[in-house]
Amino acid sequence: MRRLAEVLAPEATLYVATDYEAYAHEIFALLADGGFRPVDAAVPGATASGFARKYLAEGRTIFARAFLPPQR
Repeated sequence: MRRLAEVLAPEATLYVATDYEAYAHEIFALLADGGFRPVDAAVPGATASGFARKYLAEGRTIFARAFLPPQR
């Protein structure tokens, strides 16, 4: 996470989306522990892929969240 924070521009937004709940919780926690700040923003394309449309049609959830990098 430190390296990711170093290479992202300070104003960059990192988008994460997955259909796998356990992975979502794990990656969201890792980002938060690394100083990334969740923001209330839609994740572009999170529900647009063929997989996402299929999962949503099956009543499954897409877990998506946007993050800002740690303050430098």
